[in-house]
Amino acid sequence: ITSLSQKDGSFFIDLKGLHNNVVVDYVGYKMYLITKEEPSQKKLAIRLEPENEMLDEMVIITSPFTRKEMMKAFKIYFLGTTENGKSCKINNEEAINLYFDIQTNSLIAEAKEPLEILNKNLNYTVKFYLQNFTSNFNAKSLESYNNISTSFFGQSFYMDTTKNSTRSNKRRREAYKNGISFFLKNLATGKLKENKMQFYVDGLPVLEEDYF
Repeated sequence: ITSLSQKDGSFFIDLKGLHNNVVVDYVGYKMYLITKEEPSQKKLAIRLEPENEMLDEMVIITSPFTRKEMMKAFKIYFLGTTENGKSCKINNEEAINLYFDIQTNSLIAEAKEPLEILNKNLNYTVKFYLQNFTSNFNAKSLESYNNISTSFFGQSFYMDTTKNSTRSNKRRREAYKNGISFFLKNLATGKLKENKMQFYVDGLPVLEEDYF
């Protein structure tokens, strides 16, 4: 969706049939999110709040891991270990605050600005507004065999950097068909077998209709 603002700052965006959230963003101001459930009125008055320019508070926390070790783990659990995940580069790693909570054995990440992620394999530049990230372990460890769960939440904005559209589109289709969104879509429509997919519980194949 693209739009140009008028002299008074107003702009028009057609939100009919909106399937995604809309992010209103400007340098030096906090991001404003319009959820897909929200647009029920014809006009929305949006006022962006200035970012706090104060320096970050310095907090000294004893950590069993170095920043380099925590950043390596963050990339694994945030970007993934697939071919597409490994091709990603975070251009502004310095914006990420990392710490390991020794009470809960959790790696926690926060970002003071949107993360700029270059996906070389799919030819995307992604701006990701990280709101929270937590990776839980069953020991004071960052190893994958000790990882119990990882969750993160935020908003993403994709910019196409395609040079070879045919190759990029093929890779994007493959990534989509191997992703969670495609799996859930087929699970909801009962088309797992049609698309050669199987539902597992505790490592064993089961019938999805027994659980949903």
